[in-house]
Amino acid sequence: MYPSDKKLKYWSKEFNVWLEYAILIWGQKGIYIHWGADNIASNGNSDSAGCIHLEKPQIEELFNWLNSRTRITIEHPWEGFTCTSHYLT
Repeated sequence: MYPSDKKLKYWSKEFNVWLEYAILIWGQKGIYIHWGADNIASNGNSDSAGCIHLEKPQIEELFNWLNSRTRITIEHPWEGFTCTSHYLT
C-alpha cells in the first residue's frame, strides 16, 4: 500500500456510497478495507465488491498505522486460499 491509496473519505462510483477510512487493496477491482457493517444485512442488503469492513476502532488504528509503503497480505482459514494485495502508496 502506498500512502496515496488510503483516503479518509472516498466516493464509490460503482455503489454510490462514501467509504470512510478507505484503504485500497486491489486497484483493478476497486476493493478496499474500510469502516462498515460486518455483514450484508447490516449493510442495507446491498451488493458488495468484496471489500473488507472493520469496526471503527480497528479501521482507525489500521488507517493511522499505514503511513508508508506497506505490503498487506490477507489470508483466509479456508484451505488453499490466500489473497495478497499490491503495495499501497
